[in-house]
Amino acid sequence: FYLGYWALLQFVYALLGGSNVAFWAHLGGFVWGWAALRYGLFPPAAPPWRRG
Repeated sequence: FYLGYWALLQFVYALLGGSNVAFWAHLGGFVWGWAALRYGLFPPAAPPWRRG
C-alpha cells in the first residue's frame, strides 16, 4: 500500500532527523487518511465505492 509505505518513510526520516513536530503531523495525517478510507469519513458523503 503506497500510503503506508510513504508513512513508513516519513517515520524513519523523523526518527533520523528528530523533528518531532513533523513526525506527529505526518502520523496524524496518516491516521486520519486511514480512518477516512476505512470508515468513509470524507466530509460530503462516503466515497463512491462505499455507497453501493
